[in-house]
Amino acid sequence: MKNTYFLTTAIDYSNAPPHLGHAYEKITADVIARHQRLRGKDVFFLMGLDEHGTKNEKAAKEKGVSPEVHCDEIAEKYIETWAKLNISYDSFIRTTEEKHKEAVKKIFIRLQEQGDIYKKSYQGLYCFGCEAFYLEKDLDEKGLCPDHKRAPELVSEENYFFKITKYKQKIKEHIINNPGFIQPESRKNEVLNLLEDFEDISVSRETVKWGIKVPGDDKQVIYVWLDALNNYITALGFESNDDSNFKKFWPARVQIVGKDILRFHAIIWPAILFALGIDLPECIYSHGFITIGGTKISKTIGNVIKPEDLINKYQTDGLRYFIIREMNYGNDGDFAAEFNEDKSFSKCEILENRVNADLANNLGNSLNRIVSSILAKNCEGIVPERFLEAEKDFPDFIEKTKDKVGESMDKFALQDSVISVWDLVNKLNKYIDSEAPWNLAKRAAEDSSVTPYFHGVLYTCLETLRIIAILASPYIPEITQKLWEQLGINESLQAQNWDNIKWGILKSGTETKKGDLIYPRIDSKLADKSKKRSS
Repeated sequence: MKNTYFLTTAIDYSNAPPHLGHAYEKITADVIARHQRLRGKDVFFLMGLDEHGTKNEKAAKEKGVSPEVHCDEIAEKYIETWAKLNISYDSFIRTTEEKHKEAVKKIFIRLQEQGDIYKKSYQGLYCFGCEAFYLEKDLDEKGLCPDHKRAPELVSEENYFFKITKYKQKIKEHIINNPGFIQPESRKNEVLNLLEDFEDISVSRETVKWGIKVPGDDKQVIYVWLDALNNYITALGFESNDDSNFKKFWPARVQIVGKDILRFHAIIWPAILFALGIDLPECIYSHGFITIGGTKISKTIGNVIKPEDLINKYQTDGLRYFIIREMNYGNDGDFAAEFNEDKSFSKCEILENRVNADLANNLGNSLNRIVSSILAKNCEGIVPERFLEAEKDFPDFIEKTKDKVGESMDKFALQDSVISVWDLVNKLNKYIDSEAPWNLAKRAAEDSSVTPYFHGVLYTCLETLRIIAILASPYIPEITQKLWEQLGINESLQAQNWDNIKWGILKSGTETKKGDLIYPRIDSKLADKSKKRSS
């Protein structure tokens, strides 16, 4: 098996700035990417924007600017938000890029020449919010789009169609014969049921003007399926002068999408790849939604929370940690937000309780008590010698934790993985309480024979903190960096790998560094002094 790990998220539609729902997908994908880098994989993490189509034309018109200007403005907001959230993508594709547009044209011609694309007149129920045609049976009991709660319009056009029906049996066999292809497993039957009634799809539009023109037919624009979906391979250089990344990284290890677009990625996308003679991705992972009061976050509905509001109040890692710890990946998770009278975000009490308990108290307190207090007062901040009797079962427990985290991440059980890390954090806290190193310090001052054990307890705490910093770095990169710096280790945290998660690597004689609280309590006067946070 290749040591490469190609990971993609859905490319977001750029008619509006990002909200919490977008952030959820990107944070979870980033945790996976960082973890796989830690495991020694050569990771290529792709994100981007879908910038063509009716909604962008409309949004640009409402603002009184060209679609190009609108897309540039929105792209800047997305990139700024992902930077604030510490999203470590390797490439960010925009479907307005020339490289992408030229490759899509070549793909269209190739499929047309081999008879997989043909032209015909069509009439169907079209949802402009989804930019998709629906069968009547796919609408809700009121005849509305299940996502946007609007009645689709009857649209008649002459368009180019892609022969999905030619590949339906092949897709069905692939899904059945490859149990890990669609995850979570619970979504597989849903896709197989949808596949039964799937018809050939329109891959061009005559009424849309903002997009890639169909080669040889300027009246038609290539529609989203052959435009946006192909970003996953055009970003790697497919159908370009340099396809080295495509040869190196494809097929994708995992393509992460929301459950609302699973049918496109598990049916249309495989059909395109089969038609092109390209291997399918190993896994399409369909995550659930973050809801507000049980309702999906949507600009249309008007319950949008901006990631910046949460970052300003809870810091980047507070939001990242909460999302991974509280949301069961694959299922919906409710964000119990409270709003001000003007409908702006006020607070999320369950988030505050979680980060105060886990980040400020359990992790932050452990570091502060050992490094800034006991070690500084009794050992001049220098890491002491090991003492085997003081280490108890920590070496074995850490090996088991490492295995649990790896196994959970390989199954995309992100919540389980971070719980395993925090089991280690909690074990350290109990160890500190039971060993009471502040009392050992007093005893050692009176009886030098106690000193080796006292020092061994401190070493055990510091070595556990070192390993926690490595294991937790994919989830909370900023906090673990602060922790790492206070441990005084010369090698960078970013240079650590899976092999560094073993007992006894921390060197005695290392000079630790007292620092600020790595995550002040939300209601603390020390928290965000410049803004005087309040709960």
